[in-house]
Amino acid sequence: MSVPLSYMKGFDDGKIAWDVEIPDYVDDEAISLNLTSLRNISRWAGLKRLEINSGHSINESQALAEYEEYEDAHSNVTIYEDDEQQNYVSSEYKWDYGEVTINNTELYANVLRKTTEEDSVANPKLWSDHLNTTIKNSLLEMSRVQLTRGISTAGKLNALSVVAMGGLISLATGSPDTLIPSILGVSIINQSTSMIYHQGYGSALKDRRLSLLPSYQIDRLLVVRGILRYRDLVKVNSFAEATKESI
Repeated sequence: MSVPLSYMKGFDDGKIAWDVEIPDYVDDEAISLNLTSLRNISRWAGLKRLEINSGHSINESQALAEYEEYEDAHSNVTIYEDDEQQNYVSSEYKWDYGEVTINNTELYANVLRKTTEEDSVANPKLWSDHLNTTIKNSLLEMSRVQLTRGISTAGKLNALSVVAMGGLISLATGSPDTLIPSILGVSIINQSTSMIYHQGYGSALKDRRLSLLPSYQIDRLLVVRGILRYRDLVKVNSFAEATKESI
């Protein structure tokens, strides 16, 4: 489901919150946000809630003075741990809170840098392109952090034991081709045992971040990368494009 940015003002459904400001002279009806993809990415990244905001208003004078020095707009990516889940040993049960704070002044400077004499700084496509790139880069970095970094010592040892056991099984069979299947088989057994253990904490199957690998959930990260590579999150909507072509 794609919705215009005008719909997203103050949006917060408990899982996705959006508070990104663009200048009033930019037609926010002409820019769409793929809310469905945003929700899917948040889920695959292991986030309980995702907030995207612009942090502060645009400093237009600073952007006008320095826009040639900027290359790409940056954003701060922060992950807050859910205090209620601190007792869980396995990262597969951790659903944290993610926040992306876009530097609006840098974003405005990027738009200025791409504006030609024939174009206008109010062109919705310029804003949608830069918003799309900035948000996608931020979500990819957030996913890397949540799914493959910050693993506890217990989680690292658990992942290492799975790889080691799979390697031993592969050596025992005398065939290198069995290495990956062996690791995946041991991983499934390992995670099934972990699931039974965590039932004692009142955790349900739906609370588990399903993955073929323990701790380092590279497969979930690959899904996020695939979505971000082949799908735009922010773009000029079809109505706006059709109107521009008719003119």
